[in-house]
Amino acid sequence: MQYTIKYDPSVLRAESQVSGDFLSQDGNKTMVVVNKIDHATGTIEYAETRVGTDTGVTRRGTVAKIQFTAIGEPGATTSINITEVVLVDSDKQENKWYEVHNGTVTIYKNKPPVILCAGSKHLINNAQKKYESLAVLCVNVTDPDEEKGYNISYIRWSFGDGQYGTTEGGLPCDPHSGVCCICKNHSYITWKWNSSTNSYEPLKASVTVTDDGCPEMSTTEYFDVIVYMAGDANGDGVVNILDAVWIGKHFGEKCDGTAATCCGHVWSSEEQSGADLNNDCEINILDAVIVGTMWGHAAW
Repeated sequence: MQYTIKYDPSVLRAESQVSGDFLSQDGNKTMVVVNKIDHATGTIEYAETRVGTDTGVTRRGTVAKIQFTAIGEPGATTSINITEVVLVDSDKQENKWYEVHNGTVTIYKNKPPVILCAGSKHLINNAQKKYESLAVLCVNVTDPDEEKGYNISYIRWSFGDGQYGTTEGGLPCDPHSGVCCICKNHSYITWKWNSSTNSYEPLKASVTVTDDGCPEMSTTEYFDVIVYMAGDANGDGVVNILDAVWIGKHFGEKCDGTAATCCGHVWSSEEQSGADLNNDCEINILDAVIVGTMWGHAAW
């Protein structure tokens, strides 16, 4: 048998052509007569015959395996056409019982992943002071288009306090399946107090999501993170009895918000979120201890 394959050499580069098992499937020896790749013209030639037998083969098999490398620009397309096919049967006669199915190769244009939402799971976060209080930042990503990169491979966080973090390797989701929710814990030790308005200003955080497409593409989302001084439940800049009142009012309550959604807040009200000073989703004596420890401290 023999064939010739034509393709656009500016789009693809044929790297190798390796014999398959079609003519040797019964253990018979074969001889490869022609195995050529012309990179300049984009032409592949192949010819093979059985040796030492008058019988042919009757079952399906692989004639040859060809490896290509995409070398064109994104969006480039080439056809792969099979021509000059000759099959010779056991009577040494050319056999016309075959069908040719040509193909097309397109180099996709990678598009950046889509960030559906990004933000803090807690409406109000408190700076960590003596007792652990972790902010939980989450990003929800989708990448359903087959032209995009297949997986989210790298995530970079800017927490808004001058600190940075990454999430990479073994990410727990494939955005092609729908959505991809990834979270990162961060301990804030600073806050931003505006003496003119006597209120806290949110920290400006961001997350950059990168896929594994060719070339890799990234998307960045900016969001606010509210951080209060440790022990300040109501956000007035002073730790006093007013903060203890918020804790007392909601004592024993547990997270009741939209925690099931990626970017939903875990508490349904601002008071509850403020009273949960250590972000453990439960308002209890641990929060009261933080108020007692920070009693009388001011944010300025």
